[in-house]
Amino acid sequence: MKYDQWQFQTFDYIGLKANLPNVACTSPSAKGEATLTISMHYLSPVPGVLDDATVFVHVYVERIPVSKMAEELEYQKAGRSEESKKYWNWYYELHPIADRYEKGQHAYYRRDVKLNEKEILHAHAEVLNAGPKESRDADHAAVKRILDSIQPLNAATKAVSNVTTNK
Repeated sequence: MKYDQWQFQTFDYIGLKANLPNVACTSPSAKGEATLTISMHYLSPVPGVLDDATVFVHVYVERIPVSKMAEELEYQKAGRSEESKKYWNWYYELHPIADRYEKGQHAYYRRDVKLNEKEILHAHAEVLNAGPKESRDADHAAVKRILDSIQPLNAATKAVSNVTTNK
């Protein structure tokens, strides 16, 4: 998988802009909490097999209260194994820069972007470690680039032009 062309996109309803590859599919939330789902690197099943496509990369962004992180961490700690507690501690800690966690066949990424004193953009990604090494490396680099590019919008900067970059 190659991610040749990138473009900044804005998502006013959730309050962010991010640099996404042109092959990314985005799904904003229809109702409830403001969320954004980004999916990339699809592999269709072989002909004759009735199955969904395998999606190697998922990126999720939620606009949530900062207090939700501490509440969720307390909830997840109860009755868990040490390995599970380690993961959930990592997942619900605040991550101002993209951070990676390896677990089985998947790699997980996290990054939080502060919107104000009470809210954050809670970004998390899942990458399936499968396929050729070059493709896996490209998937990981793309996720890190997306997470590192997330910027909050405020009332003064909501009008952001879409700029295509070919890096």
